[in-house]
Order: sequence, then structure tokens, then C-alpha cells
Amino acid sequence: TRPPGEVLLTTPPPATVPTNEAEKDDWFRGLIFKEDYIEVTTQLDSESYLYGLGERSESFHVPKSYYKKYTLFSKDQTNDVENKNLYGVHPFYLDLRPPRKIASFLENLRGGDPRHSKFSKAHGVFLLNSSPMEIIVTQHTLTYRITGGLLDFYIFSGPDPHHVVQHYHQFIGTPFLVPFWSLGFHQSRWGYQSLSELSGVVDEFRREKIPLDSIWLDLDYMENGKIFT
Repeated sequence: TRPPGEVLLTTPPPATVPTNEAEKDDWFRGLIFKEDYIEVTTQLDSESYLYGLGERSESFHVPKSYYKKYTLFSKDQTNDVENKNLYGVHPFYLDLRPPRKIASFLENLRGGDPRHSKFSKAHGVFLLNSSPMEIIVTQHTLTYRITGGLLDFYIFSGPDPHHVVQHYHQFIGTPFLVPFWSLGFHQSRWGYQSLSELSGVVDEFRREKIPLDSIWLDLDYMENGKIFT
């Protein structure tokens, strides 16, 4: 038997590290595998453009900076603060690398689409793990810090972004077809105090001839957080 918390496997950093002292600590931390903590790092290509790692109140593009942390933990909170974790958790990112300029030029001469040439590079990485985690992105690396579970990675090779996303959805499942009524006009807010107030809102919509297919109540309709109360 092994003592609790013992590091079972760790990988050394690569031989080449930045000369800048400020970047050395965040360059490449290797693999740490403990009972309740897993950390694994991958190196990023210098031409990589990353997208994904949602859901968060920020751009879909993941900029490679000196050090930026993304929390993947489902939380009901407003999105008025930049880079806050929201309802969804999607530990998936798409790595897109631009085609070489000469290859694009030659592909255009042949009448083809340079985005689909053999020189275009796109792949996706999905970590099938439901534990809370944070992902740290630097200019050269991407690090997962996970509170448990397995390192169950799936790589979608592309070759272009369209096929990466297509293969990803073939694995996780495609979205359901929504009911027809849900495509209509909706109104929702927090703070309705009674059914009569709600009925008055519906009457006001009708009186002003404003389209309304459904009206929603927020969590405050429940008694002590109990559903259907």
C-alpha cells in the first residue's frame, strides 16, 4: 500500500527553458498525480490560436499570455465580470494554426481552398473529467489542475476546424431539436411577487400588442429553494 497523497508519477521539464526568470516557474510543470489532485502540462506551438474552454464571460478566443487562469466549475452567477465561470463546463479547446503563406499561394494557383490544404493544421483536445478544474494558459504551455478523476483525453485531428467540431459532437452527442414553441417570444425576470402580478404583465403585453409566447419565473418563485412550491 502507498501512503495517502504520495506522488505516483511526475515528469521532468524539457531541457530548454526560457532565459527570462519570470517565466521559468510557469514554463512546464510536467505531470503530478496524487489521490485528490492531478496536474498535467502540454506545450503549445508558437503559431497556435486557441478557442474554447467555456463557459465563461469572455471571448471565445483563448489568448496566450504570460499567465491566465480559467476556472471550469459550474456556477450560477452574473456575467458582468470578465473571465468568470458560468453555468456550463466544457473542457475542450480547438488549436488552429494558420496555413503557410507559400502553401496558400500555390493552393490558390491550383484553384483550391488554402484553408483545406494539407498545410492547414487544426485539432481539438477534450478532457472527459467532471471534477472541478482550472486551466492555465501561458505563451508556451497549457496546464490542467484537476481535483480528481481520470486523465481521459480525446484528440480530434481535423484536419480543419469544421471537421474537428463535427468529430467532437459525434463523440459527445449533437444538440436536441428544440420544441417549436421555444423559438417564439419570451419574457423573464426576477422579482414577481404573486400570480396576479404575473397575470397583469401578460395582460399588459396583450394590451400593447407585444408578441409573447411564454413567460418565465426565476428562482424566487420557490419556497426555500424547493421545486414546485
